[in-house]
Amino acid sequence: MHRITWTVVFALVLAGTARAQTPADSVERARALHAINRITFGARPEDVDRVTAMGVDASIAQQLHPEGIADAAPASSRRG
Repeated sequence: MHRITWTVVFALVLAGTARAQTPADSVERARALHAINRITFGARPEDVDRVTAMGVDASIAQQLHPEGIADAAPASSRRG
């Protein structure tokens, strides 16, 4: 009984997180995952989503030129 419960929960989680993807989406997502795994210590789902949205080439360019990345912390929260 316990095994059936976990199977149902797992199936519901998969069904809730699945979204329809075109073949082009799948290829771009796989490309993003591959790039993240090669240039970082591993990919989190939100990293793959971000790189897929901005494009692998743009993401790599951003990593090579970090001066273009805005600081996340506002100046008022910095201690001086």
